[in-house]
Amino acid sequence: MDRTPAREKQRYKQRPLMYSDMFARATVIANENGYALAMHGSLVRDGDFLAMPWTDEAIDREVLIELIVDDLNGCIHSFEDKPHGRKAWTILFTSRADQLDISIAAQLTAANDRIAELEAALKNASERISEIAFDIPAPNGYTPRLVQLSVAIAAAAAKAISEEPSK
Repeated sequence: MDRTPAREKQRYKQRPLMYSDMFARATVIANENGYALAMHGSLVRDGDFLAMPWTDEAIDREVLIELIVDDLNGCIHSFEDKPHGRKAWTILFTSRADQLDISIAAQLTAANDRIAELEAALKNASERISEIAFDIPAPNGYTPRLVQLSVAIAAAAAKAISEEPSK
């Protein structure tokens, strides 16, 4: 026999409507600031939203979460780093015992900038090798200095790729 009070059952039935209203409001804010927003999950225990940067003009995700929290009259309860660069916030509401989880994907601008830096460095290194290679005599069919430079460049590239991207 189900002993859940009728009042609690009614609250569970209303949650999807409540989260749908929050979703509509948050979607407007997300879209105005360069993000797409999606709803995920059953909406019974809590609401789960996912935001992805959608335009080149997308604002910083910490600013986006503050705008959404302010509009929904909530407060940030917790924050967590997630796989693949996502960040997740749990938002609580003082007027009710409901919570909303919002995950926001990382902007790839910093990663793309780092890739461009590395590509430029490798191009410069390659050009330098070409310049030096013609100035070094090649006894025995290979150039020791060229081999040393190639190894140094490969080591530098490996180190640069393994380093944390610049922020």
